Order: sequence, then C-alpha cells, then structure tokens
Amino acid sequence: DVERSRGLGDVYKRQPLTRGALTKLMVAFSAYRESAKTQGSTGTLFSDVSSGSAYAPYVRIAVQQGWISGYTDGSFRPDNAVTLEEACTAVLKLLGYDVTTLSGTFPAAQLNKANELGLRDNLTKTQGEGMTLESVVTRMGIPMDRPFHDALSDTLYTADVCRKLDLRAGLAAYPTEDEALLSLI
Repeated sequence: DVERSRGLGDVYKRQPLTRGALTKLMVAFSAYRESAKTQGSTGTLFSDVSSGSAYAPYVRIAVQQGWISGYTDGSFRPDNAVTLEEACTAVLKLLGYDVTTLSGTFPAAQLNKANELGLRDNLTKTQGEGMTLESVVTRMGIPMDRPFHDALSDTLYTADVCRKLDLRAGLAAYPTEDEALLSLI
C-alpha cells in the first residue's frame, strides 16, 4: 500500500512543533537521551508541566541544561508553537553556543549563526513563522514522499520520531517494523 508508506502523511507533517515536543527532540538527539527514562517524578516543574506529564523528564533536562527556559509567570507553555528563531536559539544552546555572545541582537544573531552552521539548510521558514513537524523532519533529511520500499529505514525512523512526539493515534495507519519487514517478503 503505497499511500500508507508515505512518510508522515499530510495530517501529521503540518502539525505545529510545540515547546514540549521540541524538548523531546532535543533530548532525543543529546547525550541525555537515556537519562530521560530514569528521571522519575520529582515535584512540579512548572505550573503547566506536572511531574506526571509526558513532557516532564524532557522539559526538566532541557531546562537544567539551559537549552530552553520557562516564563516569568512560572509556566512553560508546552503546547505553544515554536517559531524559527526559538528553535534556532534552542538548538544553538544544545550545541553548546552561548547565544549571549553572538554578534548582533535577538533574533538576527541567532538566525545568522544558524545559517552559518547550516542549521537552516532545507528550511523554508522565515523569522516569526511557526515550525512544523514537516520542517523539522525535512531538516533531518527524512524524505516524506518516497515509496516505502525505497525508504524503509526512513519511514521507520519517521515513525520513531512521531512516537517521541506522542502522535500515536496517527501512527495506527503505519506498519510496525515487523509488519513492514513481512510485507517485503
């Protein structure tokens, strides 16, 4: 079924990238990915991120590492969409850059550094524009429109990214790894 085998699908690839989802992605691509599983429930992080939240371990790690922060009102706003400049700033921090020492002011300094490093290659988003799962997956180099048999590992990787972002309902239409391998026989 070629339609089932096409990457994320129109519905999910246009979903906004949220602050909570961004923390999950950053932790997943960091040296802290394994420690997220062992975080446990330790108090309330923010007024809108309880210790039992699915985002809690990721938010905790991302905030502790200084990649992203909460708001002065004590909230984190995990469901707020992330703009290009917010995503670039967080990723620069993840990579170890002190964004306060960049030449220029926010957001131009962060966007220029991201350009210099190639972080904005393949992105069509502009300043102030919200990031989507499609833009993130495109930046990761995962083709979303190749037939499944030509992109088995890419499709499975896309499914794994979606699982990290709690999009399980949308994944019901996609095969598991075992189902995918069986369909090739």
